[in-house]
Amino acid sequence: MSYRFTAALTAMLLVMPVMADGELRLNLTDGISRPLHAPLPASASVPTSAVPLPLAQAIRLALENQPLLAEKSAAITSSEQSAIAAGQLPDPRVTLGLANVPSTLSLTEESMTSANIGIEQVIPGGDKRRLNTERAQLETERNSVALEETRRSVARDAALAWLSWFQPLQAKLLVQGLQREAQIQLEWQRIALSTGKTNLQQVLAVQSTLDLLHDREAELDHQWVMAQAEMARWVGPVATQTLPDALPQAVSMPELPALRERLTTHPQLTILEKVIAAAQADVALAREATKSDWSVGASYGYRSAGRSDLISLQVARDLPFFPENRQNRGVAAKQALLEQARAQREDRLRTLSAELEKTYIEWHASRERTAWFDSIVLPRAAQRVEAALAGYQAGQGDLAMVLDARRAELETRLQRLALRVAQTRAETQLQYFAQ
Repeated sequence: MSYRFTAALTAMLLVMPVMADGELRLNLTDGISRPLHAPLPASASVPTSAVPLPLAQAIRLALENQPLLAEKSAAITSSEQSAIAAGQLPDPRVTLGLANVPSTLSLTEESMTSANIGIEQVIPGGDKRRLNTERAQLETERNSVALEETRRSVARDAALAWLSWFQPLQAKLLVQGLQREAQIQLEWQRIALSTGKTNLQQVLAVQSTLDLLHDREAELDHQWVMAQAEMARWVGPVATQTLPDALPQAVSMPELPALRERLTTHPQLTILEKVIAAAQADVALAREATKSDWSVGASYGYRSAGRSDLISLQVARDLPFFPENRQNRGVAAKQALLEQARAQREDRLRTLSAELEKTYIEWHASRERTAWFDSIVLPRAAQRVEAALAGYQAGQGDLAMVLDARRAELETRLQRLALRVAQTRAETQLQYFAQ
């Protein structure tokens, strides 16, 4: 067997990918077949004993101990308590005073001088108490919907962080395969240089390629560390003790018209609908301001020197004499806030609709491109490797052509990885929009 064929066969055995159960596996130099989601080598910044963390488990951990959800739950409790208090009568007032005291400040000189103690109670007019209760209940409902929206947001953001954590790891494994091929080619070129079959320029070209691959690996390490920090924000210290597992299976999504229909019940829109209802209650309360509040009171006056004590009763009523510049202005202000809330809801619907449309287009395109890569692009890249190897064995090509074909195949797998991650990202966003 010739030296050229032996070198080529050795290179192919070292880096040839193997398909098993639908996963790409690389035959590494230690002869062990590892899946793409295997732990990083010991030189990486994560422990080799780290256990896989599936996407679904990461979402569950993010939801289990999430301060954002605790915040929303506390807001619900607060608004529930406020709703009870909103419908109660105002607290009564106790009054203390001296009545009919002469200028001499003597408390016994005048027979009408008395020391008074009394109590007053304000009674809101119209339906103010009922409307205040309804207004507070709407706030409770809004906070409950906000809690559901936060759950969706946390699940989405944790999933997106997991995907950003997953991709650099998988890309690094593929880049390491490229590095091994470049290293093999560099060694072959050095041998060829020593025998006069190549020149220094070609050796330096391969060395430059290898240097760029090491830089690319360093960039992926940086992305990995940054993504791990973001994952810790959602799952805590678990992020430093685990590695992302394989991507979940692609899910089928409803057609776009069905997603549009579901979007109308999105929590973000429901929250704004509660805001509109609260603004309507505020308008009604402002109109009730034209209805006078009443107050009733009673007092007891003590007089000295054997004089008879006094009892006083009083009733008071607000007199809205200037509604044009007070109550009517308040109604107009609340009406403007109601229109603002309606406009906000319409704007949010348009924004969410646009995001849904773009995300669906992205999901459909990435799904179609992934299928195209699986059925056409990857098989052709493999055929190119086979053709290059056959040409080399027949003496019609050199080893560089074989390694270039193998590098092109791995670059294709990097593109396929990016497409598959993009598809899962879009699926995550679509589930957030229309669960």
